[in-house]
Amino acid sequence: MDITAEDPVCNRKFALEKAAAAEEYKGWTYFFCSTECQNIFNGSPTTFANGPAPLYPDP
Repeated sequence: MDITAEDPVCNRKFALEKAAAAEEYKGWTYFFCSTECQNIFNGSPTTFANGPAPLYPDP
């Protein structure tokens, strides 16, 4: 069974193993379908981090 992630920037769903990038923000790890989406997130993380909680909290 594949674990599915959702990019917080473009809302694209993808298999977690296919994530192009990951970013930690306020104790959560966000996964991205591309480094472009990661860069957009880094420019304004509060814009995208207010949605549903990402897949896993950091330990």
